[in-house]
Amino acid sequence: MDWMNNLFLLGGALLFLSVVSTTLSARLGMPLLLVFLAVGMLAGEDGIGRIDFDNFVLANVISQLALAVILLDGGLRTQLSSFRIALKPSAVLATWPCCLWDCSPRSIWVWIGNSVY
Repeated sequence: MDWMNNLFLLGGALLFLSVVSTTLSARLGMPLLLVFLAVGMLAGEDGIGRIDFDNFVLANVISQLALAVILLDGGLRTQLSSFRIALKPSAVLATWPCCLWDCSPRSIWVWIGNSVY
């Protein structure tokens, strides 16, 4: 049970550091990703957090949670005007390569069922 208390304490401390670093990066004008990178390095094996990353499942969960926080922060800070500017190019880049791949002769050949590859 002691390890669970330590896990909650560590998670709360990292969440607190992320909130403080968000405010700090907004005041200093530096990219938030650099601040999160510094917090992650401080929390790692060689930093002051001494989090041991020999458990790959735990490291994967922590990295996915960190990515979720970064994406959430980026999504909440995105202004509608910049979203409208990027909508058309991103839609074209997301759809045309897929359409070209799906309509390629190789894909049609596989779809007919003559070959797996």
